[in-house]
Amino acid sequence: MPVPAMDISKFYAKLAVITTRALLLRFMPVRPNREGWEGRMLLINLDFIGDLVMFTAVLKHYRRACPGKTIFVLINSASGMSPLLLEGFADEVLTLDAEAFRTNAWYGYRFIAKLRRIGFATVAEHNPAMEFIGRTIAVELGAERVFGYEGLAFDRDVPPSRNAELGTRYFDRVLSKKFTKVIPRITERISPRYLTHMIAHHAAIFEGVTGREAPENLAPELPRLPSDETIQGMLRKEGVKPYSYALIALGASSFRKEWPPGKFAELGKVLVGKAIPIVLTGGKRDVPGARAFAEFLGSPCIDLVGKTSILDVVSLVRYSLITVSNDTAPTHFAVALKRPSLTIMYPTRPGWAGPYGYRDINRWVIREDVPCFGDNGQCGNAAGPGVLAPCIAAVTVEDAKKELVPLLAHITSGVPYPATPFLLFAK
Repeated sequence: MPVPAMDISKFYAKLAVITTRALLLRFMPVRPNREGWEGRMLLINLDFIGDLVMFTAVLKHYRRACPGKTIFVLINSASGMSPLLLEGFADEVLTLDAEAFRTNAWYGYRFIAKLRRIGFATVAEHNPAMEFIGRTIAVELGAERVFGYEGLAFDRDVPPSRNAELGTRYFDRVLSKKFTKVIPRITERISPRYLTHMIAHHAAIFEGVTGREAPENLAPELPRLPSDETIQGMLRKEGVKPYSYALIALGASSFRKEWPPGKFAELGKVLVGKAIPIVLTGGKRDVPGARAFAEFLGSPCIDLVGKTSILDVVSLVRYSLITVSNDTAPTHFAVALKRPSLTIMYPTRPGWAGPYGYRDINRWVIREDVPCFGDNGQCGNAAGPGVLAPCIAAVTVEDAKKELVPLLAHITSGVPYPATPFLLFAK
């Protein structure tokens, strides 16, 4: 089969780069800087922006748990995350070009050398799933204590691809032996097929690294931003008051997850009928979708698609009445800011990144009656270019309206919200 063969070649290409980098480190060694290194800790999380927002649930507790430590965080420069969103929780945010690290041994060597010159006594790879690059970096820094996580049973039982399966096997057989401690995975839900939420796994890593019980407060948080005032000023010029508009985020991290613009527009008509202004956001590649949305909607809206930074989007979520999306990143912003949201969810890993939040204001639309429900992304990975995943294609406008209409009634009733506590909930 072509796809598995391609997956296998990807894995062995990564392995070749690792081997070359190891040779460079052997013949051009850079010793870790041990001067004062007990006071420096590195947390590695190369996931994408929404997952990094969820990571703040435990990141915000590290300073208190590790007094006197300088906390460094390493993120992927392609994650979409702005270091500004994490700087309140860490002393320094470092960025890595993960694609260059994966494919270019010389870039990887220089990056590892840079981190060794800083010197960390403690390194923790803080992605609960099997993130290959972060784990290889963790064991190459020469730290005194190196922590990793066992990873999900789900990724072993239902690997999303052959590449991922080989990466997990390599961790189990080779990399895991180079960690000071591999933190055992927590008990996972297996029936019905809703996974234990990512934040609960992060809490387990936190406990394994710090030796302290994770605090009860595991709600993600985001800081105030300079863009907050800019966004408010821009909306005022458009005649839109804060907390009065619906933010609709078009697009997703890949086409296979994208709910069509025409269906979003049908939800938009519900908002127009209630005199709720609509603000559109999305990336530059969502501009055609924005045009289609406007055509289907047939009413004016504020189109900011392709015109906003990630910090602008956070500010737009902060001042929205409700955020509607099927990419979960805006939803993670909404949960962290305690703002209402409606999410059409790609349910191949249900429970992992949602549903969660505040039950009265964070609503999720999930179709369980589809073959790809809980398949760990296998359907999407096997789909051809430009093919929408069946689990998203199956979500109807009526499915979404069943959640949207009562949510709008609740948040426009004048009752203070959120009225429920933060929860990692699943059906």
